[in-house]
Amino acid sequence: MRHRETKDLRAVKIIYRQKINEELEELMLEEIKNLMLISHPNFIKIYKYYAESKYYYIVSQLCLGGNMMNNILHSNTMMSELNIAYIMK
Repeated sequence: MRHRETKDLRAVKIIYRQKINEELEELMLEEIKNLMLISHPNFIKIYKYYAESKYYYIVSQLCLGGNMMNNILHSNTMMSELNIAYIMK
């Protein structure tokens, strides 16, 4: 998705509300609100979230290249701490 004003690309995570229980929903919303307050290069930026009757929509910074766990699992060699630090940059 593109931001209307800046035209920056953003990611949108869609969560089906029936798949999470009330306790998990409460924890998730608390985590989202906390992440919205953080501005750090090693944390994904959460811009907004929306709640509808069936879904939550979380709008965040778009990160390309997969996640760190996939990089570790699909690596042909044992990754050193130095390699992992490079991926996280």
